Amino acid sequence: CMLVGDVSCIPFFLATVVIGNLVVLNLFLALLLSNFGSSSLSAPTADNETNKIAEAFNRISRFSNWIKMNVANALKFFKTKLTSQIAS
Repeated sequence: CMLVGDVSCIPFFLATVVIGNLVVLNLFLALLLSNFGSSSLSAPTADNETNKIAEAFNRISRFSNWIKMNVANALKFFKTKLTSQIAS
């Protein structure tokens, strides 16, 4: 930065370093808080684990259905666009 620009790039560099370090610190603290903050220290019950697994599979299934639907709609759109271009 100093080889290409002037002395004016020093505040930009320092601000970038400080903000970058704060972002990394924030992510690390969020990870720690998510692991320790909301859960109790007791062992989870089996019913709770099965509900979370079922919910995860349900979300994956809904996401795959959403992807399939959007891809099908996009293909229909391009097909109608192509047929209208060929017809004209």
